[in-house]
Amino acid sequence: MLELERLIAPPNQDEVGGGRLLVRVSVDEIVAFLVSVRQGTRALPHAPEPDRSLLTLLFTDIVGSTELVQRLGDEAWRALLARHHRIVRKQIGIFHGREVDHAGDGFFITFDRPGQAVACAQAVRDGLHAIGITVRAGIHAGECEHAEGQVVGVAVHVAARIATLAQPGEILVSSTLMDLLAGSRFEFEDRAWHTLKGLREKRQLYALRSYRAAAFVAQRARQACHSAA
Repeated sequence: MLELERLIAPPNQDEVGGGRLLVRVSVDEIVAFLVSVRQGTRALPHAPEPDRSLLTLLFTDIVGSTELVQRLGDEAWRALLARHHRIVRKQIGIFHGREVDHAGDGFFITFDRPGQAVACAQAVRDGLHAIGITVRAGIHAGECEHAEGQVVGVAVHVAARIATLAQPGEILVSSTLMDLLAGSRFEFEDRAWHTLKGLREKRQLYALRSYRAAAFVAQRARQACHSAA
C-alpha cells in the first residue's frame, strides 16, 4: 500500500517544543474518501443555509414632509410625527404585521399574508389623513433573508422602489402581489410598466382602487387615530 508522508506543524508549537508531527495517509484512503463524497455517502462540510422566508413587504412614507416641517416648525412637527408613529404602530398590531425599521417619517413592515399588508396600508393612509398627513405606500411579496434581526434581499429593494413611485395618497403594488390577491376583495388599477431604480427588469405596477370592506377599514383607522392621538 502506497503511503504519502507529510510533516505538519501542530496548532501550538510552544506546547510541544516547536516539533512537527508526521502524518501518513494512504492513496487508497484518499480514493475511498473521494468516492464516498461523489456517491453521496459522505458530505463535505458546508456553510448552513441562510434563514429565508416568503414575506409581504410594505413601505410607507409621508408626502411633503420637508414642507410640513417648515410650515409647522420643529416642535409642532415632532408632536405630529409622534402621532404618526402611534397610528402606524396601532395598525401594525391590528393587522398582525412586524415593524422591521423606521427612519424619520417612513416605516418598513412585513406581513405573513398579502391581504394583511394591503388592508394595513389603507388603514394607515386613512387614519393619517384624518390628522392632516398624506402618505404613499409600496407593497411587494418575495422571498427574503433574515440576517441579524434585519430582513434583506432583492424583494426588499423592489418594495422600497415601488413606494417611491406612488402618488400622494396612493397604495402601489407589484404584479406579484396582485396575482397573490386574485379573487380577493381588493381591486386594482393598472399603472403601467416601470423600471425601478437600480433593478434591471421592468415591473408592472398597480394601484389599489377599492377595498370592498373599506367601511370596516375606515372605522378601524378612525378608532386607531382617536386612541393614538
